[in-house]
Amino acid sequence: NNHYILICHVTALASLTCWGRWASVDYVLRIFRHRRSSRGQLLNPPPDVTIPYWNLLLFQFIFSVPYFYGAIAKMNEDWLFNAQPLKIWFGTDRSHTRNLPSNVGEAWWFPWFLAWGGFLFDLGIVPMLFLRHLRILSFPAAISFNCMNKLMFNIGIFPYAMLGSLSLFVEPDFFARLPRLLYAPEVEFGRPVGGAECARLGWH
Repeated sequence: NNHYILICHVTALASLTCWGRWASVDYVLRIFRHRRSSRGQLLNPPPDVTIPYWNLLLFQFIFSVPYFYGAIAKMNEDWLFNAQPLKIWFGTDRSHTRNLPSNVGEAWWFPWFLAWGGFLFDLGIVPMLFLRHLRILSFPAAISFNCMNKLMFNIGIFPYAMLGSLSLFVEPDFFARLPRLLYAPEVEFGRPVGGAECARLGWH
């Protein structure tokens, strides 16, 4: 299964990169060792919380590949001009669409909507995720696409992995600033109204 091959690649690459720099067990252990070694001494520099930028680009690339090759796989007459095998799947097995509202899965146009919608989504989602000003469109589209995959086809862990990969396309310090956004309403997103800015995570 090509989805599990993706997970194997991600796991192997994660073991070779620096993804334990922040918000991880490794980070907590490094902070603990840093504080112990600093008692009674001049404080050593705290552990670095940045990673090389190529680490981020590598994982953005590896999670972009399924979308790109999904578009290539759909470039054929059966999928685009006959909506096959979607017509067969939805015509013989209602289990694929039982979770959809208003019997939309039984409409004649639904296989065509999925055929062309899926093709255009796979073709355009990667550049849209990389373009910051388009993320207001690309994130809802990616969430909807992967949730529909899970509801209709139940293709294992793949939709969850692709939903999790969206965290690779937010700003580097987004999760560090998120608690301030949730618990300090008087604080502008990432920037206190009357104090020093919070430290920003970044990439080398």
